[in-house]
Amino acid sequence: MRKLVGPLVLALVVATPGLASTAGAHAAPDPLDNAVHVLADEGEDTFYWYDGYDLYNLFVREAYAQTLEEPGLVFRFTLYGGFAPTELSDQLAVDIEATTTDGAQELTITTTDDQTWEGDMEVLVANVTEDDPPFTGVTSRMQTFVSYDQLGVAPGASVEDIKMESRADDDVRDVAPGGIFLPNSQGQGEIPQESERMVDSLELAGPHGYVELSTTPTETGVDVTVENTLGNGQHVTADVSAPEAWNASINGSAQTSLPDGETTTFTVEADPSPDAVDPLAVEVVSDLGAHETVYVGVNGTELTTDLEPNNVEVEPNQPEPNESPGLGLAALASLLASLALLTRRKP
Repeated sequence: MRKLVGPLVLALVVATPGLASTAGAHAAPDPLDNAVHVLADEGEDTFYWYDGYDLYNLFVREAYAQTLEEPGLVFRFTLYGGFAPTELSDQLAVDIEATTTDGAQELTITTTDDQTWEGDMEVLVANVTEDDPPFTGVTSRMQTFVSYDQLGVAPGASVEDIKMESRADDDVRDVAPGGIFLPNSQGQGEIPQESERMVDSLELAGPHGYVELSTTPTETGVDVTVENTLGNGQHVTADVSAPEAWNASINGSAQTSLPDGETTTFTVEADPSPDAVDPLAVEVVSDLGAHETVYVGVNGTELTTDLEPNNVEVEPNQPEPNESPGLGLAALASLLASLALLTRRKP
């Protein structure tokens, strides 16, 4: 029989010096430079003595998930606590709620062992570490992904009023923005905490802030230079999508590890035939979420580039038309002379 840690025990833990430390005792999450700090929620160590997770901060960034081949949002947050030694709950859950043009959204992930998660979001990272005594729980640094399609949004739209909630089975444990809750209080026994929503509306612009691209036309194609604009290293990959009537490939390696602040150049060989009508696309992605595309067009024999497909023209040189054989100048002059001679001999 599992032992219940009730409201009286929790109140004692909260009030007793030395048992509950401040949020400063926790290591702050290390979000990427292009992440937006959406929820600021303080850490609370009482969760180590009963089932449930304390929520600590939420950062959101737009990213392209290579494995899923989809753009969307990455949610980065930290959890403290988990299943207690005297656990009573069958599963622990974390909800992320928001409003989009499709209405209210609720995304849930659950765990039964503090280690593996499943649910509405793709779990990209679950860095779970056991905490040192006297704490008996875990610290979980999480990154989850949800696609634009799942949220019913696209770049140019917005995601409003993001909030989070953690539960032990159906019993609320923490809300951000908001306080923590006494176990088995059915969401009524709230203990206020420092918690606020930093951004009410997240305006979507597509995956950005990872790399910057520049191009240089060459005699045989175009060089695409990629600069890592993050304070973290990235693994960058380039790929050529050649439409009909283009002969194109990457000369050399199509991928590299790119330290922060460094650049790399991909050499693209490109040769449009006279029948080419659509631009060539060179896609650059990274393992952290970059997704940029350079479009290559042609004006005669000169290649042109732009980040928008409608800004490049595809007008390759056309072969000279074959003309029907005609009379040469000498033959024409001879014919005219003959006609003149015949005219003079007429009576």
